[in-house]
Amino acid sequence: MLSAIGALGLLVTFMISLHLTGSRRQISTAFPLSFLGDPTLSARGVVFSVSNHSSAPVLFFACPPQKKSNGVWDDVQIPRPVKLTRLRARHVATVVVVAQKLEGDRRVPLLWGFEPAKSRELVDSAMRCLSGRRMDLQLSIFTNFSPQITQ
Repeated sequence: MLSAIGALGLLVTFMISLHLTGSRRQISTAFPLSFLGDPTLSARGVVFSVSNHSSAPVLFFACPPQKKSNGVWDDVQIPRPVKLTRLRARHVATVVVVAQKLEGDRRVPLLWGFEPAKSRELVDSAMRCLSGRRMDLQLSIFTNFSPQITQ
């Protein structure tokens, strides 16, 4: 019969081995998100649809439209606070980006990353508890841009 300390030791060993062997799903990072059609302008801002072609969910958020000036795109402005949207595998979402005064050439940056696997979250939580320090969840971020909007 295992003692409580022995069982805890086995659990910690298992968690660390999961962490070290990379318990992430094997996912292709070949940009699974695509824009469906061209963005349209509405009274509320820019409206577009995005599709997730991968077999895994993604987390994303749309930034305010960038303006093109003298052939160069403005820097991406990340809104605060960031509200992540979860897009399930093989699903489509319609996104509205509030934008005021859309003059000239614009595009919408879409920042996204694959949703972490549940086992990865469990390992991260266990490592935080065991180490007594905060370990941020690591998420690789990618960027897609909408087709250019000309007005």
